[in-house]
Amino acid sequence: MADTSCRGICDGRPRRPAGRPQARLELEPGPGRGWRATAERLLSDQPDCRERGQLLNQEAYGLIVLGEFETAHDRAVQAFDVGTRCSARDIQAFALNLQALALVRAGEIERGLRVLDESLAAAGALDLDPFDSG
Repeated sequence: MADTSCRGICDGRPRRPAGRPQARLELEPGPGRGWRATAERLLSDQPDCRERGQLLNQEAYGLIVLGEFETAHDRAVQAFDVGTRCSARDIQAFALNLQALALVRAGEIERGLRVLDESLAAAGALDLDPFDSG
């Protein structure tokens, strides 16, 4: 995947498709960070798009793992907003799930469960990408 995913990055082709594989690569910490940095650079001057939402969701998840629940919740809210602007309902559903997880881990159980219910309802109404639904 890495050999073909970098095609188009420097030859003037559209940047969003080049950012897509990097938004999903988390196989190894070093290369994963490198691909993530590439995706962020490629998307930095682009309008909001689903790839930006994916990156924000990934960042939110990583912050949850690190125990930074408030910041994780903020990133998931940003991802939800990007998903709203892009009409990317799968990004919204995943962002809601991450918001719920961050809230529950932060001890805001009731609020987190309400958001979780909302994310499950959204996910149930969609034909989600296998990557997003596990």
